[in-house]
Amino acid sequence: EENLDKKMNNLEIKEENIPTERSERSYIIDAVRNVGAFVAARAYSNSDYVLTVEGNSVSNSFLDAIINDNAYYYSEDDYYDGDDEGSEHGNSPDLCSKNDILAAITALLGGIAAEELLFNKLYDNVQFNLDQTNSLFLKMAGCGMLGLDLYYELDGRFPYSDSFVERLNEKVTKMRLECYEKARTVVSKNESLIKKLVSTLAKQKTIEKHECENLIREHGGIA
Repeated sequence: EENLDKKMNNLEIKEENIPTERSERSYIIDAVRNVGAFVAARAYSNSDYVLTVEGNSVSNSFLDAIINDNAYYYSEDDYYDGDDEGSEHGNSPDLCSKNDILAAITALLGGIAAEELLFNKLYDNVQFNLDQTNSLFLKMAGCGMLGLDLYYELDGRFPYSDSFVERLNEKVTKMRLECYEKARTVVSKNESLIKKLVSTLAKQKTIEKHECENLIREHGGIA
Protein backbone atom coordinates (compact mmCIF):
# COMPACT_ATOMS: atom_id res chain seq x y z
CA GLU A 1 0.00 0.00 0.00
CA GLU A 2 2.84 2.40 0.80
CA ASN A 3 4.39 1.76 -2.59
CA LEU A 4 1.04 2.42 -4.28
CA ASP A 5 0.63 5.68 -2.32
CA LYS A 6 4.11 6.77 -3.37
CA LYS A 7 3.33 6.02 -7.01
CA MET A 8 0.10 8.00 -6.81
CA ASN A 9 1.87 10.94 -5.18
CA ASN A 10 4.55 10.88 -7.87
CA LEU A 11 1.87 10.78 -10.54
CA GLU A 12 0.11 13.77 -9.03
CA ILE A 13 3.37 15.71 -8.90
CA LYS A 14 4.08 14.94 -12.56
CA GLU A 15 0.60 16.04 -13.62
CA GLU A 16 0.99 19.31 -11.72
CA ASN A 17 4.29 20.00 -13.44
CA ILE A 18 2.94 19.55 -16.97
CA PRO A 19 3.12 22.96 -18.69
CA THR A 20 -0.34 24.21 -19.63
CA GLU A 21 0.52 27.52 -21.33
CA ARG A 22 1.52 27.82 -24.95
CA SER A 23 4.58 29.78 -25.94
CA GLU A 24 4.26 33.19 -27.54
CA ARG A 25 6.04 31.81 -30.60
CA SER A 26 3.38 29.12 -31.11
CA TYR A 27 0.64 31.76 -31.01
CA ILE A 28 2.47 33.79 -33.65
CA ILE A 29 2.87 30.76 -35.92
CA ASP A 30 -0.83 29.88 -35.70
CA ALA A 31 -1.78 33.54 -36.10
CA VAL A 32 0.18 33.73 -39.36
CA ARG A 33 -1.59 30.63 -40.71
CA ASN A 34 -5.06 31.80 -39.67
CA VAL A 35 -4.60 35.40 -40.81
CA GLY A 36 -3.26 34.26 -44.18
CA ALA A 37 -6.29 32.01 -44.62
CA PHE A 38 -8.61 34.80 -43.45
CA VAL A 39 -7.22 37.38 -45.87
CA ALA A 40 -7.50 34.96 -48.81
CA ALA A 41 -11.09 34.18 -47.74
CA ARG A 42 -11.98 37.83 -47.11
CA ALA A 43 -10.82 38.74 -50.61
CA TYR A 44 -13.56 36.44 -51.93
CA SER A 45 -16.40 36.78 -49.46
CA ASN A 46 -17.08 39.29 -46.67
CA SER A 47 -19.04 36.86 -44.55
CA ASP A 48 -19.49 36.82 -40.78
CA TYR A 49 -16.44 35.91 -38.74
CA VAL A 50 -14.41 36.21 -35.59
CA LEU A 51 -10.69 36.08 -36.33
CA THR A 52 -9.12 33.68 -33.85
CA VAL A 53 -5.71 32.20 -33.19
CA GLU A 54 -7.18 28.92 -31.94
CA GLY A 55 -8.52 26.08 -34.02
CA ASN A 56 -8.59 25.47 -37.75
CA SER A 57 -10.76 28.01 -39.51
CA VAL A 58 -10.50 30.44 -42.41
CA SER A 59 -12.59 32.86 -40.30
CA ASN A 60 -15.36 33.12 -42.88
CA SER A 61 -18.72 31.56 -42.04
CA PHE A 62 -19.59 30.93 -45.70
CA LEU A 63 -16.33 29.20 -46.65
CA ASP A 64 -16.01 27.46 -43.28
CA ALA A 65 -19.41 25.86 -43.90
CA ILE A 66 -18.04 24.43 -47.14
CA ILE A 67 -14.83 23.24 -45.46
CA ASN A 68 -16.79 21.62 -42.62
CA ASP A 69 -19.16 19.90 -45.04
CA ASN A 70 -22.22 21.90 -44.01
CA ALA A 71 -23.05 23.10 -47.51
CA TYR A 72 -24.96 21.69 -50.46
CA TYR A 73 -23.00 21.55 -53.70
CA TYR A 74 -24.64 22.47 -56.97
CA SER A 75 -23.46 22.81 -60.53
CA GLU A 76 -22.95 26.11 -62.31
CA ASP A 77 -26.15 25.47 -64.28
CA ASP A 78 -28.37 25.15 -61.20
CA TYR A 79 -30.73 27.99 -60.47
CA TYR A 80 -30.02 30.25 -57.49
CA ASP A 81 -31.94 33.46 -56.73
CA GLY A 82 -30.03 34.63 -53.64
CA ASP A 83 -29.22 38.32 -53.53
CA ASP A 84 -26.63 38.39 -50.72
CA GLU A 85 -23.32 40.04 -51.52
CA GLY A 86 -19.97 38.39 -51.06
CA SER A 87 -19.58 35.59 -53.56
CA GLU A 88 -20.76 34.64 -56.99
CA HIS A 89 -23.85 32.99 -55.52
CA GLY A 90 -24.27 34.95 -52.32
CA ASN A 91 -23.36 34.20 -48.73
CA SER A 92 -25.71 31.30 -48.04
CA PRO A 93 -23.85 28.53 -46.17
CA ASP A 94 -26.41 26.07 -47.56
CA LEU A 95 -25.50 26.51 -51.22
CA CYS A 96 -22.16 26.53 -52.96
CA SER A 97 -20.84 26.21 -56.48
CA LYS A 98 -17.59 24.88 -57.91
CA ASN A 99 -16.09 28.37 -57.69
CA ASP A 100 -17.12 28.63 -54.04
CA ILE A 101 -15.35 25.36 -53.26
CA LEU A 102 -12.24 26.53 -55.09
CA ALA A 103 -12.40 29.73 -53.03
CA ALA A 104 -12.47 27.63 -49.85
CA ILE A 105 -9.43 25.70 -51.08
CA THR A 106 -7.68 28.98 -51.93
CA ALA A 107 -8.42 30.29 -48.44
CA LEU A 108 -6.92 27.17 -46.84
CA LEU A 109 -3.83 27.57 -49.00
CA GLY A 110 -3.66 31.23 -47.95
CA GLY A 111 -2.50 30.04 -44.53
CA ILE A 112 0.31 28.09 -46.16
CA ALA A 113 1.28 31.00 -48.41
CA ALA A 114 1.47 33.32 -45.39
CA GLU A 115 3.84 31.02 -43.52
CA GLU A 116 6.06 30.69 -46.56
CA LEU A 117 6.06 34.47 -47.03
CA LEU A 118 6.76 35.47 -43.42
CA PHE A 119 8.81 32.51 -42.20
CA ASN A 120 10.23 31.16 -45.46
CA LYS A 121 9.23 27.69 -44.18
CA LEU A 122 6.18 25.67 -43.17
CA TYR A 123 5.25 24.33 -39.76
CA ASP A 124 3.18 21.24 -39.04
CA ASN A 125 0.18 23.40 -38.12
CA VAL A 126 -0.69 23.56 -41.84
CA GLN A 127 -1.47 19.83 -41.98
CA PHE A 128 -5.19 20.47 -41.43
CA ASN A 129 -5.22 22.92 -44.34
CA LEU A 130 -3.61 20.39 -46.67
CA ASP A 131 -5.88 17.55 -45.54
CA GLN A 132 -8.98 19.68 -46.07
CA THR A 133 -7.96 20.65 -49.60
CA ASN A 134 -7.69 16.94 -50.40
CA SER A 135 -11.14 16.30 -48.94
CA LEU A 136 -12.68 19.14 -50.93
CA PHE A 137 -11.14 17.99 -54.21
CA LEU A 138 -12.46 14.47 -53.62
CA LYS A 139 -15.92 15.86 -52.89
CA MET A 140 -15.74 17.79 -56.16
CA ALA A 141 -14.85 14.56 -57.96
CA GLY A 142 -17.75 12.84 -56.19
CA CYS A 143 -20.15 15.54 -57.44
CA GLY A 144 -18.89 15.28 -61.01
CA MET A 145 -17.39 18.78 -60.81
CA LEU A 146 -14.04 17.59 -62.19
CA GLY A 147 -15.74 16.04 -65.22
CA LEU A 148 -17.63 12.79 -65.72
CA ASP A 149 -14.42 11.14 -66.88
CA LEU A 150 -13.01 11.81 -63.39
CA TYR A 151 -16.14 10.95 -61.40
CA TYR A 152 -15.06 9.24 -58.19
CA GLU A 153 -17.19 7.32 -55.68
CA LEU A 154 -16.20 8.73 -52.29
CA ASP A 155 -16.50 5.32 -50.64
CA GLY A 156 -14.17 3.86 -53.26
CA ARG A 157 -16.50 0.99 -54.14
CA PHE A 158 -15.60 0.96 -57.82
CA PRO A 159 -12.30 -0.51 -59.02
CA TYR A 160 -10.31 2.41 -60.38
CA SER A 161 -7.49 1.81 -62.83
CA ASP A 162 -4.00 3.18 -62.30
CA SER A 163 -4.48 5.45 -65.32
CA PHE A 164 -7.69 6.89 -63.79
CA VAL A 165 -5.96 7.60 -60.48
CA GLU A 166 -3.05 9.19 -62.32
CA ARG A 167 -5.35 11.45 -64.34
CA LEU A 168 -7.28 12.40 -61.20
CA ASN A 169 -4.05 13.23 -59.38
CA GLU A 170 -2.83 15.32 -62.30
CA LYS A 171 -6.11 17.27 -62.39
CA VAL A 172 -6.12 17.87 -58.63
CA THR A 173 -2.44 18.87 -58.59
CA LYS A 174 -3.01 21.37 -61.39
CA MET A 175 -6.05 22.90 -59.68
CA ARG A 176 -4.30 23.02 -56.29
CA LEU A 177 -1.35 24.89 -57.79
CA GLU A 178 -3.71 27.34 -59.48
CA CYS A 179 -5.48 27.97 -56.16
CA TYR A 180 -2.15 28.35 -54.40
CA GLU A 181 -0.97 30.95 -56.92
CA LYS A 182 -4.16 32.94 -56.28
CA ALA A 183 -3.64 32.66 -52.53
CA ARG A 184 0.01 33.66 -52.76
CA THR A 185 -0.88 36.69 -54.88
CA VAL A 186 -3.46 37.90 -52.34
CA VAL A 187 -1.13 37.24 -49.41
CA SER A 188 1.80 39.01 -51.07
CA LYS A 189 -0.28 42.07 -51.91
CA ASN A 190 -1.51 42.29 -48.31
CA GLU A 191 1.73 41.54 -46.47
CA SER A 192 1.62 44.75 -44.42
CA LEU A 193 -1.97 44.14 -43.33
CA ILE A 194 -1.23 40.52 -42.49
CA LYS A 195 1.68 41.51 -40.24
CA LYS A 196 -0.54 44.01 -38.42
CA LEU A 197 -3.32 41.48 -37.92
CA VAL A 198 -0.87 38.80 -36.79
CA SER A 199 0.61 41.14 -34.19
CA THR A 200 -2.84 42.04 -32.85
CA LEU A 201 -4.20 38.49 -32.98
CA ALA A 202 -1.20 36.92 -31.24
CA LYS A 203 -1.73 39.32 -28.33
CA GLN A 204 -5.53 39.33 -28.14
CA LYS A 205 -6.17 35.75 -29.31
CA THR A 206 -9.39 36.91 -31.02
CA ILE A 207 -10.41 39.93 -33.10
CA GLU A 208 -14.11 40.69 -33.50
CA LYS A 209 -15.34 41.55 -36.99
CA HIS A 210 -15.95 45.27 -36.32
CA GLU A 211 -12.40 45.74 -35.00
CA CYS A 212 -10.90 43.71 -37.80
CA GLU A 213 -12.78 45.65 -40.47
CA ASN A 214 -11.45 48.89 -38.95
CA LEU A 215 -7.89 47.56 -39.20
CA ILE A 216 -8.52 46.55 -42.79
CA ARG A 217 -9.85 50.02 -43.62
CA GLU A 218 -6.81 51.64 -41.98
CA HIS A 219 -4.64 49.70 -44.42
CA GLY A 220 -6.73 50.68 -47.44
CA GLY A 221 -8.71 47.45 -47.69
CA ILE A 222 -7.86 44.04 -49.07
CA ALA A 223 -5.72 44.42 -52.18
